[in-house]
Amino acid sequence: ETTEQKRREQTLKALLREVSHRSKNLLAIIQSIATQTGRYAETLGEFLARFRGRLQSLASSQDLVTSSNWRGAALQELVSGQVGRYSADLARSLRFAGDNPYLNPNAALHIGLAMHELAVNSVSYGALSRADG
Repeated sequence: ETTEQKRREQTLKALLREVSHRSKNLLAIIQSIATQTGRYAETLGEFLARFRGRLQSLASSQDLVTSSNWRGAALQELVSGQVGRYSADLARSLRFAGDNPYLNPNAALHIGLAMHELAVNSVSYGALSRADG
């Protein structure tokens, strides 16, 4: 019984260290997002709108990674999720060709943010800014 209890305690300690490590990584990403967003925002309102969008994007990617037990996320699911935040119809109409690489958790979070930026730019200035886009 004591050997089993010690094994459980060691497992719990390892899990807590991993959660602490991942939390610190996530906070570093959020700090970087805040810094980058603040660098280009001209007003508080603009900062908040962009920052919230980026945090929601990060949360969406984090949900995918968490649902896979921290193994990562498939690229197509990540792209569909980020695009779907702006248009469910567009996300359903996406067509993918080629491989669907499985991204490690860190890559999924960062690529998710990049996809968010591309979607925002497309909604603001590109094909998604027009009804016939």
